[in-house]
Amino acid sequence: MYNFLLLKLKEGRKKSSFVVYALVGSFMTLIISFMTFSTNQNLDISSDYGQYGYQWTGLILLAALASVSICAPSAGRHKKGNFTDLLSLHGLKKKDQYWGIFLANVITSFQMALLLGLAMLVSLLIKRPASSPLNFILASLVYLTAISSVSFLITGLSFFISPLALNLIGVLLVILASLRGVLDIVLGNLGGAFPNFLRLILKALPPIGSFATIARDLFFGEFSSWNLLFSSLFYLWLLLGLVALIIHGVAKYEK
Repeated sequence: MYNFLLLKLKEGRKKSSFVVYALVGSFMTLIISFMTFSTNQNLDISSDYGQYGYQWTGLILLAALASVSICAPSAGRHKKGNFTDLLSLHGLKKKDQYWGIFLANVITSFQMALLLGLAMLVSLLIKRPASSPLNFILASLVYLTAISSVSFLITGLSFFISPLALNLIGVLLVILASLRGVLDIVLGNLGGAFPNFLRLILKALPPIGSFATIARDLFFGEFSSWNLLFSSLFYLWLLLGLVALIIHGVAKYEK
């Protein structure tokens, strides 16, 4: 299992998307770091608050898209040919193989997210906003939690959807997830059965916007949204349970 996990991690880092997102994402993060945002004097919001609010949101969105490209082809590519059967003959059960793929996807997504976060760390050392190392660490943990939710979802779907289709669907899901709060308000104002049905579908998407809000508030030491945090973590727990059921079912069906 350990050697299989190392192999999958090495494969993930060798993907061209890993390098592309690392370079482009870091460059965009640095650009945002040195942009100046307008100040809303009435609400007493500093330009640093606006800047790093946008930056945490942008980081989560970029890392989520990177996670889609990393996780989408994982299960489908592994199941091609007779590689899974050969590993089973050598004592590595299919269930363990799929758990290895899942863990490799999560770890590789974290590695990508940390690479993107290095650019923000550089800007913090230069600009020194009103935050502390502890606040940055707490916000970073929420940032990684947001990426794990995308990794869980895409890995689970990769057992049923082809890599090309899942890449396209995954990008759409990430964009919708980042706008989930706004779309929920718009659909709620419309009313009716169909908009309410769409609101239920939106609740199945990762709460990227919620995690971005939590990360921003923790970064500035102004966190108070405990309901938002617990609801987001509850979603992550349910999603992990769903992935576990998928892995168990797929492994059992393929025996």
